[in-house]
Amino acid sequence: MQTLVVFDIGSNRLRAKIENACRDYGLERAQFSAFIGELAPDRRARLSVRLLTLVTQHKMEEKEEQKEQALLIQMYPICASDFDAAVSITREGLQKPEVKQKPQVLVL
Repeated sequence: MQTLVVFDIGSNRLRAKIENACRDYGLERAQFSAFIGELAPDRRARLSVRLLTLVTQHKMEEKEEQKEQALLIQMYPICASDFDAAVSITREGLQKPEVKQKPQVLVL
């Protein structure tokens, strides 16, 4: 199932860690603060735990003035039929979003 991760994070350091975690799970950048890709439910759950761990570590280390910065991460699973109905609007007009799927491995 496609998974969309979007975030609003004021800390450059935490944002970089969140971006790296998304990439580690095979997600690709869709926009500056959005990643998307195919994740099975168990991998999505593990990514959630990793992101929560990063946020918790950040909260323990942040300075008082950093507590006013934005810190929000949202994760949306998108079923195939809904994702197939997605559109992108660009300078070229209405388009279907590009989908890059990881190769499937069949073990015999």
